[in-house]
Amino acid sequence: MDDMDIDKIISKLPPNIRESAKKILEQKKKEKLLRDKVQEHVYTLIEPVNIDEIEKVLNELDKTTWTNIIEERAISLLCGLPTCSNPIEEPKKQKYVIDFEDLTIHENNSEKLKFCSKDCWRSSDILKSQLFDQPLWLRDTELRKKFNLSGLSK
Repeated sequence: MDDMDIDKIISKLPPNIRESAKKILEQKKKEKLLRDKVQEHVYTLIEPVNIDEIEKVLNELDKTTWTNIIEERAISLLCGLPTCSNPIEEPKKQKYVIDFEDLTIHENNSEKLKFCSKDCWRSSDILKSQLFDQPLWLRDTELRKKFNLSGLSK
């Protein structure tokens, strides 16, 4: 929806609501553009990337989007950490998995099973904890954070 479409829609409305309707339509247009931008980042991060590529987009990601990236990579049987190109094992059919190293039992859909190693899982978890809670389209796009990427494996 471009400005011409908005103006065309607004011109058909009663004069007393045109201004508020225009604000709402412009807000929705901006929201759609930001959602599309985040979705492009998801598509990019489904494939293995380097740290520089992740660093460029981190301020536009949120925790839920990061979880979605991990899920999409796991479906493709790739380690959940976007900087890692290692494969992961195909999910087992059993309901529980025993981790003999930690002596713990996890549900088969455990987040840890979406990574090739504990280092990748920890790196991803540390990075996720630094991300914004709200998605880009619900917060001030000018907000910027400095992310600690020191533990991120290449």
